[in-house]
Amino acid sequence: MQRDRHQPDRVWNELRVHSVLARELLAREAVDELGHAAYLMDVIQDPGGEPTTTPKPFEKPETLKGMLELDVRMETEDVTHYMAHARLAEELELPELKMKLEEMAADEAGHGRALRRLLRGL
Repeated sequence: MQRDRHQPDRVWNELRVHSVLARELLAREAVDELGHAAYLMDVIQDPGGEPTTTPKPFEKPETLKGMLELDVRMETEDVTHYMAHARLAEELELPELKMKLEEMAADEAGHGRALRRLLRGL
């Protein structure tokens, strides 16, 4: 079997395309995440609470694939957390908050789905 001398170029070009797609996807997701943060900050501050601004520690993968896999796991965790908080909001008879948290969970699930599609192409 003869080695394709253009193989490294093809792999590099595919990685570059995936990097661009990942960057575009993450830029769109960042806008959603900022919207979520702004809404939650209001909900916390309205009754006199103080939002936390310290992110939880997380691993920092060195490859694009590792970063996307981490992102998928974090999106999945976010869905779980938003749905748990939506149940609490329902118990507290806060329908707007419940619905908004469920909407945020749906956003996160969509982000995870898009990231998994991107990962399949790597």
